[in-house]
Amino acid sequence: MPRKTSDLLSIYNSRSRRSNGKLYVKIRATMYLFTQHTLYLQTSADVTCTGWGIHLYIKKKNACRTVRVSSAGLHRRTYVCVYNSTLTQIVSSPARDELEIFRLDLKKWTNVERLLAIDQLIECCEPTQVRHMMQVIEPQFQRDFISLLPRELALCVLSFLEPKDLLRAAQTCRSWQFLADDNLLWKAKCRREGITEIKEQPKRKVKYSSPANCHPTTAHNVASPWKQAYMRQHNIKMNWRTKPIRPPKVLKGHDDHVITCLQFSGNRIVSGSDDNTLKVWSAITGKCLRTLCGHTGGVWSSQMSGATVISGSTDRTLKVWNAETGDCIHTLFGHTSTVRCMHLHDNKVVSGSRDATLRVWRIDTGECLHVLVGHLAAVRCVQYDGKLVVSGAYDYMVKVWNPEREECLHTLQGHTNRVYSLQVNQSIEIGEIHP
Repeated sequence: MPRKTSDLLSIYNSRSRRSNGKLYVKIRATMYLFTQHTLYLQTSADVTCTGWGIHLYIKKKNACRTVRVSSAGLHRRTYVCVYNSTLTQIVSSPARDELEIFRLDLKKWTNVERLLAIDQLIECCEPTQVRHMMQVIEPQFQRDFISLLPRELALCVLSFLEPKDLLRAAQTCRSWQFLADDNLLWKAKCRREGITEIKEQPKRKVKYSSPANCHPTTAHNVASPWKQAYMRQHNIKMNWRTKPIRPPKVLKGHDDHVITCLQFSGNRIVSGSDDNTLKVWSAITGKCLRTLCGHTGGVWSSQMSGATVISGSTDRTLKVWNAETGDCIHTLFGHTSTVRCMHLHDNKVVSGSRDATLRVWRIDTGECLHVLVGHLAAVRCVQYDGKLVVSGAYDYMVKVWNPEREECLHTLQGHTNRVYSLQVNQSIEIGEIHP
């Protein structure tokens, strides 16, 4: 049934007015955005576009024509037929309804049919529209699956990575770094490379901000010791394979005299010579930092810990030095012949002499605490672990001593010539050595 123009205005909740014999109609924007609005007019009309709709100036002159109008502000496709200012037909075809029908049909299709529809849809699209699809789809696949997994599963996934890939993964984000530095993860990598123990290394602290899937009390962790062990082994291997061998530094200073003993601590080297002196060298530059002068005979033994140096000489004395300043702190008297060997432990040093005795000294006070007598010839080597003393001498024997009681616990016989050297593995228990 035909409707009047006023019915059209009420349907769209629009405003209208008549001016100078013309009918002014404004159709308001509705909910859905479309860029084209098609009007089929059976009367002459002046059409203008605004951001909110279309203005129609309808004249009473009969002339049939079709007008297509583009407007970014319109939100619906509408077909309107007007004849002599009387609405004869209105057909509304919202795009939302079409999309809803397509969506419902898509749900009914099989997977193969959906894939075929998508392929055909892409073929119909312009490059800009395909690019828009990519921008919408790509974020759906850009998920941090490692952080979303439970810690145990995430570590299981990372365990399949090679060490170099694991190091790259640790640079992705803090959450991945926390997982990639797991100690057990790197322990397995070390086992595969044949690294079975961790050497003492300075601990390096690495700060983390606690990821969502990490323990809430974890504010910072010490970097994995097994990771440090692996990296150290890897760096050594790569240095040998790729870096050129540097020419050795030659430390010249004792002239043509014999260097009788050598000690190394930190970046300092201490050498003793039969020229009656010791020299402190820089291990980095190879330069002589200072010369320790004071002995009246050749230096035949030395020990070093930090900045403290102890030396033994043919002048039958021991001297305690400060390697930083070159000052002699104490001179220890007691032996009646050349001090041929010594061993330092904490603030005590045990010295062996050609007078066939050993002496235990405190290096901070210079006091002789104990004298160990029992060898029949010059003592040539000694080891001290803080509890027991083990010595070897020119009498072909090795002796184990309790220095506190000045008692020989065991005499180890079997060599047929002089004992020049010995080593003690960690701490000795008395019951472990049998005569």
